[in-house]
Amino acid sequence: MPRSLRGGFGFGGSGSGSGSGGSSGRSGWKSGDWICTRLGCNEHNFASRTECFRCNAPRESSTGGAVLF
Repeated sequence: MPRSLRGGFGFGGSGSGSGSGGSSGRSGWKSGDWICTRLGCNEHNFASRTECFRCNAPRESSTGGAVLF
């Protein structure tokens, strides 16, 4: 049964959800979205967030705490 669950929820493959993801491989991403660069976090955050939803690290810091897409 676990194998059937893996394929049905968008894990792996070339995209998940909307199916509108282009060749970048980042389906569901929009301009301004960013990756938290805190060690061990690396979560995708929406452009409207000023801090990481997972670890609460600020979007912008003196050490360059975000990678914009």
